[in-house]
Amino acid sequence: MKIKKAKKQDAKEISKMIKQTLSKINVKHYPPEIIDYLKNKNSPERIEKKIIEGIGYVAIEDEKIMGSVFLTSDLVTGLYVKYKLINQGLGKELLKTIEKKAKKLGIKKLFLNVQIVNIIGVLPNI
Repeated sequence: MKIKKAKKQDAKEISKMIKQTLSKINVKHYPPEIIDYLKNKNSPERIEKKIIEGIGYVAIEDEKIMGSVFLTSDLVTGLYVKYKLINQGLGKELLKTIEKKAKKLGIKKLFLNVQIVNIIGVLPNI
């Protein structure tokens, strides 16, 4: 798995990966209106805007996007991993990458948007 800086032309594939994950995983924990809201929030146009206005990274395997993460100022958003790869450490690697970039930029504290499904997955490990 390779992690690289996201480009504008990645927006459509990032959006598709996020929407697949929302449909397969998050649908178990949220009502349909919330899933629809999250899908709209992660449209290709909005992803492209995140890439232009901030910093984004994608995890690539076999030329396909398997994960994403974005940084705007001190806020980490868009941390998603393809549903088939959840709990395999990819999200952790994406976070490490964005944290290194933030340190280089002089950002001392980061804030992370987290969905409840992610907290449920982390709790047994705390």
